Amino acid sequence: TSEDEIVATLPQARTRTSLRQTLRHISGRDATMEDVAVHLPHLLKSAYGRTEKDVPYPPGAFDIFWQRHNMDPNVLMRTMALNSSNQPVGMAIGIMHDGVVYSLLLVRDYTVAKSFNITARLITDMAAKAKAKGCSDFDLGGGTAGIIDSKVRLGSRCHSYVDLQVTHPWYRSLFNLWEYRKKRLGMLHAAPQLPEPEHLRTPGIPPPPN
Repeated sequence: TSEDEIVATLPQARTRTSLRQTLRHISGRDATMEDVAVHLPHLLKSAYGRTEKDVPYPPGAFDIFWQRHNMDPNVLMRTMALNSSNQPVGMAIGIMHDGVVYSLLLVRDYTVAKSFNITARLITDMAAKAKAKGCSDFDLGGGTAGIIDSKVRLGSRCHSYVDLQVTHPWYRSLFNLWEYRKKRLGMLHAAPQLPEPEHLRTPGIPPPPN
């Protein structure tokens, strides 16, 4: 399924027009290790810095995620880049399970987003890749009010993350690392902890305390 077919099904003409313009200038590709290690932290820092917030993910969290899941057929890691310079301007990570692709992360370059609809580009790219792999639904995920509104208009729906966490505790590795760091800082609110499989732990990274 191509993105053009997905764009054609969108109900709002304005969204279809902006997306078609964006498709001419921004291309999607599978994320590389450099994208995850270098460009993703930069995009996250820029995005959270707009509201004077610290990036909630500990340094190196997505490096670990890459090491564990870059060859996992159920994990989609996608990068959007400008055709003119190959500069990454957005990234998205999704996890596929039982016909649904769950949105783990979606981040964009807000400067470039003033000219192009990067959020919609990320969503339609992820949807096309997931549909080609047999998925029929796209989880809404989180984000700002504007991003959530864009996701809804593009056909996303809100699913329970509990299903993903309980059914696939392997995918909790990133969240466990995040929660472990917040616990050390004394900032974590009460939240359930799921066991992390022994073989998925990364050397030098301690498991979350019980």
